Amino acid sequence: MPDGLRAAAALVYSSDLDAPQLSAEDSHHLSRVLRLGEGETVAVSDGDGAFRLFAVARGSRGGDLVLEARGEVQVAERAGEVAVGFALVKHDRSEWAVAKLVELGVSRITPLVCERGVVRPEGGRREERLERIARESAMQSRRVFLPVLDPPRRFGEVAAELAAVGGAALAEPGGPPLAGGVSTVLVGPEGGWTDGELGCGLPLVGLGDTVLRTETAAVAAAVLLLHHR
Repeated sequence: MPDGLRAAAALVYSSDLDAPQLSAEDSHHLSRVLRLGEGETVAVSDGDGAFRLFAVARGSRGGDLVLEARGEVQVAERAGEVAVGFALVKHDRSEWAVAKLVELGVSRITPLVCERGVVRPEGGRREERLERIARESAMQSRRVFLPVLDPPRRFGEVAAELAAVGGAALAEPGGPPLAGGVSTVLVGPEGGWTDGELGCGLPLVGLGDTVLRTETAAVAAAVLLLHHR
């Protein structure tokens, strides 16, 4: 984590790091929920690696929140990217998975529609909610690089794309341990991959000695990928 971010009381996003324009939601969160007072530090990031520290000049007790620059714009170095795809599961479990993957530092998250999956994409409000959860989790974990959250995609399309470029694997009980060179892991539904999905051309990788729930396997895959990164 870049210097200064850990000590900041909060992080928000804005494309303008000279005079950031906060959304009403972010302003409310800083001033009314966190109740930041004058002099406390807030980091503002453009979501693409650049960030700047600001001091609260007027907090929740002094009217509209005002931020004053405290230092120059800094640019963080982008680490190697890792990605996790996971079969859609019931609402709260998919949301939990997205939040934890973002907190851990996964670069790209892809919800998958699989043959044995019991959940189908709903679009609209559902996708907006996952996007909001991803953004809030990125703020909480002080990420200056916003992750990519794909809309739900069919497994076959994703697997074909990844097989063409390499570096991806399917999580499967009994598979070999994850090794360097893998940057993307796809996690299937709790009913398991079908024979057709297993034949997609991607190698297998194991995540331990037990059979995990989908959201647990997604987090385990993320931890292993980040460890090797």
